[in-house]
Amino acid sequence: MKMKIKFFYTNQLFETDWISYTNSFNQVFTRNFSIINFKEKYTNTCYGYSFHGFILDEDNNIVGGCSAMPYKYNYFGSERVFVLFVDAFVQNEYRKNEFALFDAYSIVKEELKRREIPMIISVPNDIAYLFWKKLARWKDIGILPWYVMPIKLGNLMKKNKIFNISYIFVWLWALTNLIFSFFLKRKAPSSISLSVSKNFKEKRLRNYSSIKDTPFHYSIVSEDGIKALYLLNDDCFNARQLSRAVWHIINKESKNIDIVIYVGNINILQLSLIKFPMEKLPRKFLFCGGIIDKKVLDDRVFDYSYWDFSLINFDVR
Repeated sequence: MKMKIKFFYTNQLFETDWISYTNSFNQVFTRNFSIINFKEKYTNTCYGYSFHGFILDEDNNIVGGCSAMPYKYNYFGSERVFVLFVDAFVQNEYRKNEFALFDAYSIVKEELKRREIPMIISVPNDIAYLFWKKLARWKDIGILPWYVMPIKLGNLMKKNKIFNISYIFVWLWALTNLIFSFFLKRKAPSSISLSVSKNFKEKRLRNYSSIKDTPFHYSIVSEDGIKALYLLNDDCFNARQLSRAVWHIINKESKNIDIVIYVGNINILQLSLIKFPMEKLPRKFLFCGGIIDKKVLDDRVFDYSYWDFSLINFDVR
């Protein structure tokens, strides 16, 4: 089948492009996203648009491609624009050319070089991870850790509800941590962190509940019969803020959820959440990327301990 690779900015796409792109994406990933979902996603960046390398068929329908979303990051005291690489796919009938997707990536990368954007970061799935590690030569940054608070063990183990932790026990644990947090000092902010604008927060967190006076938001999701509450933070937080967030959740949501989950680095001493064993993670979020301009960045970007990187940085919940 004939196909070609073409670069686009988001604001260069016509309605016919959006229709073919959305149809192709939903077909490959068995999803039901709307055109509005993608328009909002790709324009909620620091530039108001994203970069796209698309694979087109002979009728100019989009049958695959990849996208890079620019965001401002604080990088060791200076501001840099990094891109989050997302939504790489190819329709089945166009996969005979194994390098088509890499070619789409390459034209995006050339534009990023021209725009002096120094780094690509991504959290690909297991299959895509191997592809980009081999062809794009991305390097590992880290596997995102999970921090949890089990609320109802019986539901989590899918056993008798007698195993559920009582509400009063969880309540007392959260209260103890809240009191204890007043004696903990705040650590210095991470060296590499997302610069969160008001506009970004309003759009990214539109479907999340907020917690008063803390940089936290949350969403309750049902997964395989388990009701999980996912926490998101939009700023470098301290132990007191984390304890307040958990305290708020226990008081408001504990009867409606089975577990509290935070995915990402926590660079503070805290007792509110328990770190989940890495070897038993239900899903591994593989954080990786590649430097485009080595004159601007150095290999510290591949050390996850420098990062404040969590679910707010990429949209999977």
